[in-house]
Amino acid sequence: MDVPNRNERDESGWLTPDEFGAAIPGGLGAAAVRKWARQGKIPGAIRLPNGRWKIPEAAVRELLEGEAAS
Repeated sequence: MDVPNRNERDESGWLTPDEFGAAIPGGLGAAAVRKWARQGKIPGAIRLPNGRWKIPEAAVRELLEGEAAS
């Protein structure tokens, strides 16, 4: 059975809170990303039954475009 390396990025179009935070200019900690997700500030973020968060890659673009428009 092939088990993917946990260090390889998920290529499904979803990011972890760590990956999302690293993609934001200036960086953002995973705890802050999870807080934003709970508050509904990250479009499309979902909480899995195991408590982990998955965030669509498109949310990075949406967030950055929203800040550029402000």
